Amino acid sequence: MDTTLEKESCMRLLQSAQLESIQVGLETAQSLSIDIGEFLADMEILYHWMTTGQERTESTLAEKILRVYSGWEYVHSREVLDMTHTSPYEIHTVPGQIRYLTHLREFIIVGQPITDLPDELAQLTGLQKVDLYNCQLGHVPKVLGSLTQLKELRLGSNALKELPDEIWNLTQLELLHLYSNQLTEISPQIARLVHLKKLDLTGNPMSAQMVAQIREWLPGCKVRI
Repeated sequence: MDTTLEKESCMRLLQSAQLESIQVGLETAQSLSIDIGEFLADMEILYHWMTTGQERTESTLAEKILRVYSGWEYVHSREVLDMTHTSPYEIHTVPGQIRYLTHLREFIIVGQPITDLPDELAQLTGLQKVDLYNCQLGHVPKVLGSLTQLKELRLGSNALKELPDEIWNLTQLELLHLYSNQLTEISPQIARLVHLKKLDLTGNPMSAQMVAQIREWLPGCKVRI
C-alpha cells in the first residue's frame, strides 16, 4: 500500500469528520492511557461488531478512522445494547472492547449461540439489566457476579444445570428469570438476594421439597415454578 496516499486519505477523513467527536475520542484514549493506534483499532472492532454481529480484526487506518468517528456517538453514548436484531448473523463471541460502552445500562443478546462473556464486562459497573435468553449457555458466566448494580437478570431457556456462587453477590437483583433450564436445586445463599421480587423457575426439574425450601428462603418474593 502507498503510505503517502494512505496518509492523505486519513487527513481527508479527519478534516471531514465531526471535530467534536474526534476530540472526545482522543481524550478518551488519553484518559485510558492507551496508544491512539490501539484505541482506533479497538473502537473499529467494537463498532463493526455492534453493527454486524461479526468479528473484524483487520482494516486500514483510513477505515478505522472512518468507522470510529462516523459512529463515535453511536458507540460511546449507548445506554441500551440489544444484539437481538443482528439476524441473520450469528453472534458467537462478545469482544473485550465492550468495556468502552461506559454508559451502558442494558445489555441484551437473545437467541444467539454465545458460550461465554469477556472479563471486561465487569468494567461496566452501571449495568442494571442483562438478558441472555435462549443463548445455548451451558453455564452462567462468572463475570456476571461482578455486576453488583444489576436489578434484572434473564437467563431463561438455556441449558443451565447449576448456578455459580458469584451470582449471590447480586444483592440488588429484583427480577431473576431462570425458567426452562435444567436446575434441580438452588443454594441457600439465594436468601442473600433480599431485594428479589420475582423469581421464575418454571420448567426446571425441581422436587416439591426444593420448591418449598426456596419459598422459605425468599418469603417476600413471588416464586414461579
